[in-house]
Amino acid sequence: MKKITISLLALLALVIMSCGENGPKAPEAGELTTYTDDATKFSIDFPKNWDDNKVVGKQFQAFSMPEGKVRFTTFSTDGAPVARVTLTVMVLDSGQSLQTAIDTSKVFTPEYYTAPVDVKVDGTTGKKLTYGFPLTDGEFNGELIVATKDNKLAHIIKFEAFAGTIEQYRTTFDNILKSVKLGVVPEQSVTTGPAEELPPPSTTMKTVKGNGYSISIPDNFEAVQKGAATMYTGERRGDSYVSVTASKTKSKNLKGTAEKNAKAVGSDKLTKMKIGGQEAYMVSYDATAKIHRDIYYVINDGMLYQIVVDYFKEEADLYKSVLGKSATSLKF
Repeated sequence: MKKITISLLALLALVIMSCGENGPKAPEAGELTTYTDDATKFSIDFPKNWDDNKVVGKQFQAFSMPEGKVRFTTFSTDGAPVARVTLTVMVLDSGQSLQTAIDTSKVFTPEYYTAPVDVKVDGTTGKKLTYGFPLTDGEFNGELIVATKDNKLAHIIKFEAFAGTIEQYRTTFDNILKSVKLGVVPEQSVTTGPAEELPPPSTTMKTVKGNGYSISIPDNFEAVQKGAATMYTGERRGDSYVSVTASKTKSKNLKGTAEKNAKAVGSDKLTKMKIGGQEAYMVSYDATAKIHRDIYYVINDGMLYQIVVDYFKEEADLYKSVLGKSATSLKF
């Protein structure tokens, strides 16, 4: 799972810049409706006006703002005041416990989490931890709750919100937790997995223009503006994309910039190359246990371009080559 450090959050502040003070307002949570998982039979209420997605037998999520989903991948320091509710199930093997589920589900380094306390979930006693840290537009806050009724299937529930909005949703989140019905391990005959297979990135490329550059992207990707960053992403995964940020610079020491940022994220993988006919450097590392990240740095005409490629490692065969090709196609 993700283990995001203070240095990484600082780097993300460079990669994805502020959206400004007059951004969108956090939406209200509407009337609750119920989702029931066909495989494990867990159920959970969620606001009817939120955007939901699910993987049968594995996970349910609801987002207050569809356009803000990506912030839970990038953890940009400023952006959409988005909130989400997540319920993920995890089969506990022999010898595993709720502590295993807690350890597996932690996204950040240990100092960001409170000690677990008891909490009631569907008549059972589970464990609850809270976490949070300040960002440019306010606190990011989260609650991690784990519970099981048969010691075989752990339920991992998260309530998270950016921009200091978690208290806005306090009553809603409390009611959602009260609504949860715990499930059981599905029978072997029950098929679990994605309800629908969304298309992978196309190998056919199209050229689009950005702030002082052009870049080739898969023809089923679209541009999404996130502050100063332009993200190019498809429908299949919100955590696999190309992002480009352009900012003015007086620095002539591109290698020094790349080395400094590599050190900040604990990487010693620095590769020299050419992008758009200019000297460029790539910093390569695993942003999380499941996400690989390559950051390319190139300077042209007094502008520093940072190209971020993230992809889900279990689908590297679908993303690695095509997103790398996209990043290095940038021209001025």
